[in-house]
Amino acid sequence: MKTQHFRFSLIASAALLACALTASQAGDAYIVLEGHESPVPSVEYSPNGRMIATVSQDETVRLWDAVAGKLIMTLEGHSDEVWGVAFSPDGKTIASVGDDKVALLWDVQTGDLKIKTEELDDLLWGVAFSPDGSTLAVSVDNGTLMTFDPKTGGVLSKTEEAHARAIPMLRYSPNGMTLASGSLDGTIKLWDAQTGGLQQTIEASSEPVQSIAFSSDGAYIASADNEGTVKLWDAQTGELKRTLNGH
Repeated sequence: MKTQHFRFSLIASAALLACALTASQAGDAYIVLEGHESPVPSVEYSPNGRMIATVSQDETVRLWDAVAGKLIMTLEGHSDEVWGVAFSPDGKTIASVGDDKVALLWDVQTGDLKIKTEELDDLLWGVAFSPDGSTLAVSVDNGTLMTFDPKTGGVLSKTEEAHARAIPMLRYSPNGMTLASGSLDGTIKLWDAQTGGLQQTIEASSEPVQSIAFSSDGAYIASADNEGTVKLWDAQTGELKRTLNGH
């Protein structure tokens, strides 16, 4: 049975994705990116900040000029709803995943489909490039965590039952040594990015964890859950440092 999607990043109702793009010191300017025909569950800036990639339940990936707000290209290749998107660190490749159970890698310059992975056992949620671009991490609805070679699409590792439930979010630490996964089972798990071994499990919430992020120095991990709570964790010890309420 298909897991209910409690999506985490940005859900755009109707066909609008509104991104606040600062165009003045006042910070009150924004551009509305129009084009998708269904909700937009994920959005990512390119490393240089000049482009925005969006994915949608309309089965497309779209690339936008972040300054002008103009559509650069629409990438069509998925056969079902698309949920996750990530830029490679050099900004030359986009990876997208979704309900068709494959990861697609696109050439940003030409829009050509470069790589299509093998079809996996279940729909895909999260996707992330390692900071050096050598590894693509993908999460599967059944709780499996996989890594691929982004140059060939070959499987590098597969960790079954990495989580008891689906994994909406994947994040590499800034130094690339750790891969963090946030799950609907309420936990955050930290994995050795080289060996794939589990470093620690953080019991983050009694509710699904929908989003996680490392601090710029990699010392902390922030998490957000379905209760509207944001928590800050020590990435080395797993100790809860602060809880932010208000949502």
